[in-house]
Amino acid sequence: MMKSISIKQAIVIIAFLGLAIGSGSTPSVRSTTDYTAHAIPHGVLANKSIKIVAADGSFTLEPGKRFDTPFSVYDWNSSTNTFVEAGKLVEHAPNALAHGGKAVLIYQDGYEKPLHGVLAFNQAIKAASGPASRSYMINIPEDKLQAARDGLTAVAYEKMKWEATYSDGSSAENWWYAWAIWISAYPL
Repeated sequence: MMKSISIKQAIVIIAFLGLAIGSGSTPSVRSTTDYTAHAIPHGVLANKSIKIVAADGSFTLEPGKRFDTPFSVYDWNSSTNTFVEAGKLVEHAPNALAHGGKAVLIYQDGYEKPLHGVLAFNQAIKAASGPASRSYMINIPEDKLQAARDGLTAVAYEKMKWEATYSDGSSAENWWYAWAIWISAYPL
């Protein structure tokens, strides 16, 4: 013979069941990645036939020469990223300017008129590793320069490796932009 229970008793039983079921769940995994920024002090303009000059005259990157990093932005773990995934990066020159990127002129041997650009140097984070986390190497491929001369907006960048770590002990290798330069025949 089955005994009926009151609504009050049913609520108490459901509450205890909920607690029992919930107590066996694992705690949520959270990121333990060290996003502490550190500046990358130097770089080199690897292209031997171009010179990059800030539109405001504040710096010049000479062809084939090492340089002190003239400025940098912090674009890590942010909801308002200056950069986005590579497939959409070309659309974000205005965001780069809004987040600290600089308007530049790109002079190339053999061409009278300079190209226009936006340059952004990203700071490294403690979780970053590899050469791009220690020094910038600006190398703009010729096809990007030609695309800009042909009227397109082109973008070149260098990848920086970093490792995301999590509270459960797992990790994942990732990459982000060490620097990016948008290039156009017209001001961006």
